[in-house]
Amino acid sequence: MLALQIALGFGIAMLMPMLAYYATRCISPKHPMEPTKEKQDLRTRQQQNENYIKEQNQFQKKLFFVACSLGFCALAAGPFLSAKAVGTGLMFGGVLSIMEGVGCCWKELHPKAKFGFLLVTMIVLIVIGYHNLSS
Repeated sequence: MLALQIALGFGIAMLMPMLAYYATRCISPKHPMEPTKEKQDLRTRQQQNENYIKEQNQFQKKLFFVACSLGFCALAAGPFLSAKAVGTGLMFGGVLSIMEGVGCCWKELHPKAKFGFLLVTMIVLIVIGYHNLSS
């Protein structure tokens, strides 16, 4: 029974970041880059590259909001479920989803935004831990 609970929790935790990624992909589908032609001029290739980078940045912003929102919801809901394996899996999956969302655009975030985000995440984890481990 313990092995089943561990497998269930691990499975939920591993699938949560993928769920966040593909939910974002549904909102913002990926446009394939056009194949380059041999006789294509430099300006056209640079424009295609700029468009690709712009689309990637937009996708990363959406992934940040989707993954972090999903992660916080899972993190907050996990302790309240009666099935401990599911709750634990949701909490681990929530942490991994938050890491995925933050990791995709960490370098673009302002240091104050990084500090605020980390502070809020730490407070949520401490509150959850205090309420669940003290009883």
